[in-house]
Amino acid sequence: MGKPVRNYIKNKVLPRVIWHVQKIANQGLAPTKPELEAVYQRIFERDLEQIGVSNTFYPVGSAANYSLLYFILRAVREVKPSSILELGAGQTSLLFDELRRCGLLNADVLTIEHNPTWADYVEARVSHKVMVLKLRSYQDGELSYDGYDFDAVALKPVIDFLLVDGPPAGTQERGYARHCCLSLLDRLDPAGFIIVIDDVERSGEALLCERIDQRLQSKNIAFVRGQITANKQQAVFASGRFSHAAFY
Repeated sequence: MGKPVRNYIKNKVLPRVIWHVQKIANQGLAPTKPELEAVYQRIFERDLEQIGVSNTFYPVGSAANYSLLYFILRAVREVKPSSILELGAGQTSLLFDELRRCGLLNADVLTIEHNPTWADYVEARVSHKVMVLKLRSYQDGELSYDGYDFDAVALKPVIDFLLVDGPPAGTQERGYARHCCLSLLDRLDPAGFIIVIDDVERSGEALLCERIDQRLQSKNIAFVRGQITANKQQAVFASGRFSHAAFY
């Protein structure tokens, strides 16, 4: 076997074979790319330094990873959302707060969290509202899950940035919990919006993305869909004046 053939197999064939094997092992879902986490980390840290924000974040464990923090920071810098609804409190809540403190973000931010202890912990560290919403049972077609009880709260009628990173959905019993966000799609700003779904390497969130896609199409809403892959995966739906954010 000649050297060109060996190089072709090494550089072209093997990576694709490994990718397909990983996808099969991951139940048909596209695999994550942990090796890219350091790339997003460097970009995120560079941008924090540029805007003068101290890096006090902990993107480890079940918290937001660097690719999600990167996307939020870039989106705030470039598209400047005005009404943000965040499902699930944590590192992203702290990032939104820091961006407000430094004057880069001039938007209403509301974080929703189901765990009162964690909500209190996060709210003590941010200047925006962290609202505790209990979970209620949903019977959603063939799916049964516990999701946020949005009927128990008066939300803003228009949202242009929706971040879905809660409630916890990392177990088989809770795998569809984040599908409760589908009821919020009617609140999206028709002039332009961004939806970010975290953890789409998991089957529950992957199905949620397909349902959002179908729901937006059924409403004849023009949108662009993107995906960011590192240690975790995020799906992005962007419309109107924010459409370019799907290509970040």
